Amino acid sequence: MWPSHIRVEDQSIQTVRDHIVGVAQLAFENGKKIGMPHTASLSAKLHDMGKCTNAFRNYIRYGVSHPDDHSLRGKIDHSTIGAIYIYERFQGGDAFDRLTAQILALVVASHHGGLLNSIDMQGVSDFLKRMQKEKAVLHYDEAVQNFLTSCFSSEELGKEFLIAKNECIQIVEKIKKAKLAPDFSLHLVCKFLFSCLIDADRYDTMMFMISRTEPESPDFTSLLKIWIERQEEKFAGFETKSPIDPMRTRISEDCKEFASHPVGIYNLSVPTGGGKTLSSLRFGLNHALLHKQERIIYVVPYTSIIDQNAEETRNWLKCGEHLLEHHSNVIEDNKNEDYKLLTQRWDSPLIFTTMVQFLNTFYSSGTQNMRRLHNLANAVIIFDEIQAVPLKCIHLLNLANNFLNNLTNTTIVSCTATQPLLSRVERPLMLSPDPDIVPYSLEMQTAFKRVEIINRVNEDGWSAVQVADLARINLETLDSVLVIVNTKKAALSIFNHLKQWKTEDAFSVPVSLIHLSTNMCPKHRLQKIHEIKEKLGNQKLICISTQLIEAGVDLSFDCVIRSLAGMESICQAAGRCNRHQEVPLRQVYLVNILDEVLTGLPEIKIGQDCTLRVLREYENNPHNFDSDLLSPKLMERYYYYYYHLNKNRMDYPLDKDFSQYSLLSGNEAAKAAFQSALGTSFRLPLRQAFKDAAEAFNVIEQNTRPVLVPFGEGSHIIHQLNQELSLAEIRYWLQRSQQYSVNLYQQNLNQLLHANAVYELRNGGVFALSESFYDDEIGVDFASSKMDFLIDF
Repeated sequence: MWPSHIRVEDQSIQTVRDHIVGVAQLAFENGKKIGMPHTASLSAKLHDMGKCTNAFRNYIRYGVSHPDDHSLRGKIDHSTIGAIYIYERFQGGDAFDRLTAQILALVVASHHGGLLNSIDMQGVSDFLKRMQKEKAVLHYDEAVQNFLTSCFSSEELGKEFLIAKNECIQIVEKIKKAKLAPDFSLHLVCKFLFSCLIDADRYDTMMFMISRTEPESPDFTSLLKIWIERQEEKFAGFETKSPIDPMRTRISEDCKEFASHPVGIYNLSVPTGGGKTLSSLRFGLNHALLHKQERIIYVVPYTSIIDQNAEETRNWLKCGEHLLEHHSNVIEDNKNEDYKLLTQRWDSPLIFTTMVQFLNTFYSSGTQNMRRLHNLANAVIIFDEIQAVPLKCIHLLNLANNFLNNLTNTTIVSCTATQPLLSRVERPLMLSPDPDIVPYSLEMQTAFKRVEIINRVNEDGWSAVQVADLARINLETLDSVLVIVNTKKAALSIFNHLKQWKTEDAFSVPVSLIHLSTNMCPKHRLQKIHEIKEKLGNQKLICISTQLIEAGVDLSFDCVIRSLAGMESICQAAGRCNRHQEVPLRQVYLVNILDEVLTGLPEIKIGQDCTLRVLREYENNPHNFDSDLLSPKLMERYYYYYYHLNKNRMDYPLDKDFSQYSLLSGNEAAKAAFQSALGTSFRLPLRQAFKDAAEAFNVIEQNTRPVLVPFGEGSHIIHQLNQELSLAEIRYWLQRSQQYSVNLYQQNLNQLLHANAVYELRNGGVFALSESFYDDEIGVDFASSKMDFLIDF
């Protein structure tokens, strides 16, 4: 008997055969979603072949009897043997034998880490190195013989390989027929099969270790019918409270009607305030029911939006535990293993997550994120505020969504008030015919027109004091003004001018001043936003903020002043003004601020240039843009210029020779390096640098360090992390610390270290800020250390 796992509590043994049979059944079901069940099943049967040795049996028994001795952990390589077996047996055949063999060998060999490089950026093949590993060291012959005797015969494996090969032939044909990027799509096929295996493997292992049987999955069809009924009851009782409510109702009805369309890729372009969250959900529920899809996934750009949208959906559908929120702000209780499992697998009926988590599922390193990839199949995925996707990730997102739609029966919906031209870039999103769920009409645009853009951009520019004065003047006739700028330095400068005037009684009436920036920890910002909500409509208020206030914050000011930026940001800023059409029309002022240095913010600078270009075109002929600076026609022109100027940045460039796209496609530069080094061409069918690409991938660049600040509970967390703690306690307090941390550039952190303003805590490798350097109005207070240097972001 060859043990795969031993349960510590009762010494029960799960044999290799029992384990791989269970894993193969789960992987088979996962693989059905892409039409490759036998390929997934065969990878499962091969993945633990290396456990059929006396060396592994002794290793696992020692681990159970000596749980505190980790010296042998990882010393026995059991993942390579099954990979070598299938690769050597079939790599000498035809082109599809070689492709199928490499896919299986790659997935099996990598199942306890991330996918290996077929060939890396230096022209070295980690995959071939593994396939050429010394068999004597692996106990290869012993493992293969024992496996073929006790688990599956050579004939059984050979028969399933032939079926798997046919599945590979069919998936390649589907890729060609759909006109998908061939090499890039094959790399996604590998990741999908990898997901099928590692989820099945981890899940079967867990169920054995905790003595549980497979729980019944919720009947999604029944849930959909219940939720649709509840939603229709809500809509039936909907009362008209504002002039734009009838148009919101019409948008919602359009979404319901459009749900009968085939599985595809669609746009939902709705003006700010059009109710797109609930309307898109109405589409999703009805569409998923009709097409027998398994879940609805709602993807948003910022964690600040998730809480709001998820809570709205819970209240609307009464869906309780069936809705999973997965983002960095959720605090995991150490005992809540069920939540951890749900976030690892994404098998809930309703999921709210972030763009970071979605893209990490496809492109980040290791196994934890990719485990859930197969559950993106046969789903409805709704992207809210799609225009917020980072430029460098546009092609990666488009290609992933094309893959999901064409090969896995998933419907993609892009929602925004400012629809970007994702279908017109070099690697386009492949929209379905007639893709607009709600057709554009001038009537709808007019109905939602709540603001007018006043262009105050001039050659001389605006100083911080002039912007502050514009806010003060507007407050004389209005109750609230919002100033949004591009940099923290500009926000602080304007706030300080207004604060000084307030102390000098320059305002004719009492006024509240609120500052918002990422120099404040998330909990502090949330407190300030609640404070804004309480003050709006009750007293005079000026808020000065960076662009963090532009998305997912349901606030309505009487006037907005926006520093020059991209048109998508200007449109989002306009959505914070007269949001519910409290009066027929309000003003949004556009100014160009002299004090803003955008050297480190190239996307904003290019956005500014493109905005200036369309502003000039508008001034010359406003009728071409329906006499509205926020019209879809003007936005389309803006995105045309913006994407043209950034066309070389959408493949996620890494250096002059490599990008994420090139590494995950033909990888030509690496092939050339291989040939140059060895004097022979690289002949493997898969050439992707899976590992290099994954390790280089970050949706948001990690060039900052978190610093825990003494705001609210932050002081208590700082105290806790300075005590003697277990690893579980450290993990718990570190997770809680996310809401009380500020991300600082290294140069800012060095300045604070030099001033003895920060110190390292005993646990977690975390820095904490001294209390005197955190201000209740502005957050991290660099001025208190007499430092005038601040990286401007």
